[in-house]
Amino acid sequence: MALLDYVRQFPAPGLVPADTVLAARGAWDIDNLTALLEGTHGLAEVKVFAELDAAELAAVDTPERALSDFLETGVPPLWSSQHRGVKTVKLGGTLTGAGGTLVSIVGSEPRLADDQAHLQPLNWIVAALRRDDGDPGVVVFVVPGELSGDVAQVISDAGLRVESWD
Repeated sequence: MALLDYVRQFPAPGLVPADTVLAARGAWDIDNLTALLEGTHGLAEVKVFAELDAAELAAVDTPERALSDFLETGVPPLWSSQHRGVKTVKLGGTLTGAGGTLVSIVGSEPRLADDQAHLQPLNWIVAALRRDDGDPGVVVFVVPGELSGDVAQVISDAGLRVESWD
């Protein structure tokens, strides 16, 4: 089985058009992004997007063996993204091993990968959210209105600011 088959998906069954879109902002680090994504797994329904600097990501065609080694040892893959600029990506879930966590990117605009699904080390996502242009990235949650309080709690519990997204 491929690593993508083992990803713990964020819950999105039957998500109807969203009533609420909330954003998480703050000083991104491994601890708050980990808490944010772990909290997201506990939500009933959600779609998660991130606006980040694609230059800070691993290459979308990083060999699976390098990603497996990262999960086991924490040694990051050596393949860097060939993409540049701010991109909006859809986050699909996480895969955690003894050495670290990988985040599934299942779509992006403009497209980063032809197959529309690849894995990124969580610490590289943090770097991509920090964005060197002085305007930190954002993680955006799309949920039915009745879940907005749950999402706001997940964001706050991660030590990040909750903002409405218009």
